[in-house]
Amino acid sequence: MYLKQSDLFTGLGHNFLKQTMAIAEKVSFEKGDFVLKEGEPADCFFILIEGQISLLLGDTGKVVYQSSGLGEVFGFASLIGRDTYFLTARCDGPSVILRIDRRKM
Repeated sequence: MYLKQSDLFTGLGHNFLKQTMAIAEKVSFEKGDFVLKEGEPADCFFILIEGQISLLLGDTGKVVYQSSGLGEVFGFASLIGRDTYFLTARCDGPSVILRIDRRKM
């Protein structure tokens, strides 16, 4: 279960993890694909299963974080009550990501 690889879900019960996996969608992306863009509605958060993503800041495209770790969570705006994403996430290579819609939780 991919959620067990994420620090965000450490210590949570099996039933909660199972319910969360039931609403999670496994999505594949190619190099250069955008998972989310700054200013878009923050409806989902994401967990990296494989590949690498870069988080970019604003119109400058400045990379503020790179992730290649299994279980890394991004799209936190959806978890902290923001209406829109404040960063852009771009795949740096083929990637597989879990997308979890916060409205279904």
